[in-house]
Amino acid sequence: MDRRTGIRGSRTTRRRWVLVNYLSISLFLVLWYALPDSQRSRPIWLAVLLALLGTAGLSFTTAHLRTGLWRLVHIKSETLDERENHVTLDALRFSYATFAVACLTIILAQSIAGQHGIVLFDVVLPAILIYVAHTLPSSVIAWKEREV
Repeated sequence: MDRRTGIRGSRTTRRRWVLVNYLSISLFLVLWYALPDSQRSRPIWLAVLLALLGTAGLSFTTAHLRTGLWRLVHIKSETLDERENHVTLDALRFSYATFAVACLTIILAQSIAGQHGIVLFDVVLPAILIYVAHTLPSSVIAWKEREV
């Protein structure tokens, strides 16, 4: 474990928690948009949606906070050594490219659907996208790097 950044854990463990995190968020989104509004407020579906958000919160804490990866990608670059700067820059570059294409694809889909009077998403998707924008760089590092 690096004393400055607090990064620890095996790559396999980090990968598992990143997968749990994004799968729980993805399943939340699928259910949110698949269920009619009247069904979302039913106790069983509300419990499932809240459980998925709880799982996302737990996996975020484990994959990003406890490993120190969140801090690594949100710290000033002047405080990092050359290797950490390189790893962070690569993760940010990959994340930006991936996120930009995903967002533009979503905007395009909404644009096309909007021409036919269809609304594809509400405020939940942009909120999730903000979360993904902040966690994607540390997820890339968790996934790719053997040691950080």
